[in-house]
This record gives sequence, C-alpha cells and structure tokens, in this order.
Amino acid sequence: MKSDIIVNVNLWGNCIGRLRWDDNHHKSVFQFSDEYLNLPYDVCPTTHPKGKPLSSSFFGNIESLYQGLPEFIADALPDKWGSSLFDQWLTSNNIKVSESLPLLKLSYIGRRAMGALEFEPEYEQMDLTDSVDMSSLANLASKIYEDKSAAIISRKESLTMKKLIYLGTSAGGMRPKAVIAYNEETGEFRSGQINLPDGFKQYIIKFKESENSPSAEIEMVYHKMAKAAGIDMMPCFLKEIDGKKHFVTERFDRKNGEKVFTQTLAAIAPKADDYMKICWLADRLNLPQEDKDQLFIRMVFNYVAGISDDHNKNFSFLMDKTGRWRISPAYDVMFSANTWDNSSAHIHCMGVMGKRSSLSVADFIEFADNFVSNPKEKIRRVYEALGKFQDLCNAYNVDPEISARIKKVIDHLVVE
Repeated sequence: MKSDIIVNVNLWGNCIGRLRWDDNHHKSVFQFSDEYLNLPYDVCPTTHPKGKPLSSSFFGNIESLYQGLPEFIADALPDKWGSSLFDQWLTSNNIKVSESLPLLKLSYIGRRAMGALEFEPEYEQMDLTDSVDMSSLANLASKIYEDKSAAIISRKESLTMKKLIYLGTSAGGMRPKAVIAYNEETGEFRSGQINLPDGFKQYIIKFKESENSPSAEIEMVYHKMAKAAGIDMMPCFLKEIDGKKHFVTERFDRKNGEKVFTQTLAAIAPKADDYMKICWLADRLNLPQEDKDQLFIRMVFNYVAGISDDHNKNFSFLMDKTGRWRISPAYDVMFSANTWDNSSAHIHCMGVMGKRSSLSVADFIEFADNFVSNPKEKIRRVYEALGKFQDLCNAYNVDPEISARIKKVIDHLVVE
C-alpha cells in the first residue's frame, strides 16, 4: 500500500476525517473534516477535544499499542488474535509489508471494526449470507492458536481459513474468537458482519483454546459471579460444538442492528494506569452516578477475584449520536492471577491509589470517598458473589484440580 493513499474515516454515515502515512515521521497524519466540526458529538474529548482548534492536522501516536495512528482510530486495529489472522491474509495474498501497514489493516477491516468507525477504501468483502459451519471454524481456530507457525492449512481448509480471517480479524484480545450472528431458537450460526436476518443477534464466540483448557467454563463461572456482584454484563452462554464448550457473549457495540461508537480506556485516556484516573475520566465524561458505582464494583471484584489482567483495553466507553457518554458493560471478566505458573501474576495492570496488590477493605473504602456511597454494602455483595465460586464450578463441570487452584488464590485475595 503506497503511503500517499488516503483512508477516509467514517462514523454513522459522516466522513469525520482523513488519514495518510508520513514516511518522514514514520507515523500517520490525521485531519478532521469540516463536516465533523458541525456534528453534535466529540469522538476524542480528552486527546483532541473540539474545544481546541481542529483545522490543522496532527500526528498519530508512535507507541507500539497505537502503531502510529491516532488513539481513537487505533482502537479499531486487531489485537493479538486478529493480527495473527491478518498475517495469514498477507501471506496468502503475497502482500509485501511496508511501514504504512496500519493503514492497510484499517482498509482491510473496512466496515467490520468493533464499534462504529468505518474505513475507506475497503479492501475485501465476502458473501457470507449462508449458515457458517462452526465446527470447521472452531477446529481451525484451535489449530492456529496452539501453533500458528506449524499450522499447515490444507486445500480443504482454505475456504474455512478465509472465513475465519474475515470473521475473526476485527475481534479484540488474545484468545481465538470470531464475530458471529446466532439464532437461539434454531441454533443456526451466520456471519456477524452482515445485516441480521430475523431471529438473529450479534455475538462474539470465544473458541476453546485447547483440549485441556476449561477457559470457557471458568469464564462462565466468573460471568455468573460478576452478575451476582452487581456488575453489568451482556448476556453470555456456553455453546457446545463437537463435544467442546465455547464461550459466547452478546455484543454491546451493536444495538437494534445499529453500530454503537465505542472507545477503550487505552484510546480515550492513554496514560490511565490507576482506577483513580478512571474516576477522573468519569467526571470528565459526565458519567452518571450509576456508572461510577459500576467502576467501583468492578475494581473491587477484579482485585478480590484474581482478575489481574485489568489493562486499559479491558475498559470501554460508549457514545451516542448526541455525544452522551456511558461506561460499557463489563467484558473479559476472567481469572488471570494464576500464581502457580507465575508468582507475580497477582499484580494488577491497573493500580488503586498506587497499589497493585494486597489491597484491604480499608483501601477500598478510602478509594470510595467522594466517589460512591455505601461502599461497605457494595463490597459485601462482591464477597457474597465470590462465595458462589465452588458451586458454580461444580455446575459447569470445571476440573476439580483447576478449581481448587483458583479457589486457593481467591482465598488469599479476600482480605479484611
């Protein structure tokens, strides 16, 4: 892709700006459109707010997470899993990698990005109006995830590979997954990248990683505990395919067939590394008290349930067409403090007033000052939810040895 090619950035049918690559500075240059300046919303109120003069262009962020793109656009880039699929696409199409690769990624994603941003020109579209063979898709995803360098794609698998790349590139995170549409009554799967037929909703399916991994079942246990603690989450369920369980969650960036503008914390507040900074952002975005309560409950739950992977891509915010912001439902609520593999796994990505481990109830209550009311009641509810862990593990047939390891970690994290 030549660096003089322009990528248009669209939102809800409006071109809000244009992006090009600057070879001299080794990063992109973006400029908002005149059309955007007259719209009622502000897509990046903290990094490039409308209150500042927006007539001039500005450079993207050179940090590796943003790949030379503006933070709010880099959010649409594929994460580790999507990038591995994109590499497969580059190889199969004999495309030479250049410095402006991030622009090529955006053009390949086109209208399929998470959230509501769309990119032109759009490189490739597939006609996936028919049912999707989830058995073949799941088997191939597991094969690539376990060892993508050694995975040999047979001629028979080549079409499935194209579908997996198309359905999985835009999905975030490290685990193998795909964007799909699902009809609960008929059990039929279709592409999640097309207009929905009647009876279908849009979901993300997280495939079982390997034969011995109960990740789907454990994530379901954590989903149930989070809901019991008062955390807002989208509907989730386990789907069995060929005797293997996969975790399925409804998308929050799609509502009644329309796209919802979504930004992760990494995009909207790149330097946020402490829950206190998320509180400041909540005030900056004028979030209602209900959302501030959610932030507090999630913080407590993450710390006492061993969800140490609470990095800035695991928090998101939604903006409607009037410019009003809300916190998104929680996602990727999953145990990660596996200290039996890594002694430092209990240390959190997101701090609490500078501390990243060994927090007490007193720390939580101090944090709550002037932010939420009745913190003790919220903490009590979180602890009650954690008390359901073993019963839920039994209900979802989690291997007793694995559940015992997790419970041992949790028991040491619940500190009075």
